[in-house]
Amino acid sequence: MMKGLKLLVFLILFFVFQNVSALEVTPSIDIVIFESNAIKSASVHVRNMEDKEVLAEMSLYGEMENITNFEAQTYLFAPKETKVFNFNILMPESFEKPGDYRFYFLAREIAIDELTEFINVLTASATIYVIRVPYEGPYMAARLRSTSVSVGELVPFDLKMENFGSVPLKNINGKIEIFNSFNKSVGEIPVNEILELGEIKEIIFKWNPEENGFGDYWARATLNFEGRTVEAETEFKLGDIHVSILDYDKNIENGIINKFKLKIKSDWGNEIEGVIAVLEVYHNPFKSFKSETFKLDLWEEKNVVIYVDAENMNPGKYPAKLSLIYEGIHTEEEFELNVSTFDWTIIWIGGSIFVVVFIIGYFVIHKMGARKKNKK
Repeated sequence: MMKGLKLLVFLILFFVFQNVSALEVTPSIDIVIFESNAIKSASVHVRNMEDKEVLAEMSLYGEMENITNFEAQTYLFAPKETKVFNFNILMPESFEKPGDYRFYFLAREIAIDELTEFINVLTASATIYVIRVPYEGPYMAARLRSTSVSVGELVPFDLKMENFGSVPLKNINGKIEIFNSFNKSVGEIPVNEILELGEIKEIIFKWNPEENGFGDYWARATLNFEGRTVEAETEFKLGDIHVSILDYDKNIENGIINKFKLKIKSDWGNEIEGVIAVLEVYHNPFKSFKSETFKLDLWEEKNVVIYVDAENMNPGKYPAKLSLIYEGIHTEEEFELNVSTFDWTIIWIGGSIFVVVFIIGYFVIHKMGARKKNKK
């Protein structure tokens, strides 16, 4: 438990320091295929990115750090200097189960306090070493990602495939199938690939949506290999300059100013500025109410309020229209607005309770004051 907590703290600090480190470490990741009792050579390049000297400590960290011959040590880097660190990975005879086992080659910029000799870590970078213990026979994993785009643009699909098995995969075939929000297939992309032993392959495919309009879509990659199948899915949007009305109030009360609430959603992959919501009620006389002007971020869902003054509106059902106005475009929805009589009972009850509590409190305080005077 404590070991796992230490590793979690290390990873958090590593990713924080990685973005500001004075030291550049390459490669960022190295995958080594396990071989029983084998000796694998490893090499890390560490470069000082600063125009000044940097004191740095090189060390290993992680669950597999004890399978190398590398010893932690401190080095002084000249400005822009690159140092190369070579070491061996000493493979054990076996692992309990297949999978990935990790350790980290860590380069930390440090400063030593002259008084206390305490070491302060300033920044850090690392190479991630993965010892991959293959699954017996053919075995692979896949991941599919996509990006939301505007209508008419090509949709990119990022397909990542990893061979986790003990044999090369010479005949991977399948497809990426695209579906709309009604789960209707609207397109597909064929996939035919090869993965060598331990290979990771990342490929970008592009799909032309053609006549498909704005909305929500999803895709599934189905890959067949050696009589087996692996699948991966992703979701994306095709955007247009359009704002959808998702939900809104259909009831208000007369005699008061109501907060008429509606929920809307941008279907566009960019900001839409100058949006305004309008409620029109076909009452006698005709009434119109507007929200404040606002903007929508890309794909944003937003709750909007229109203040509706129903002071002189009679109870009943009235034809109404809700409109969103933006970029010279209107999104409209007609509905029946129910105007009901405002229930003053709650206010009367609340007011009565307040008066009673006030009177009781007054007499209690007055009585306590009288007792104090009598004691004197």
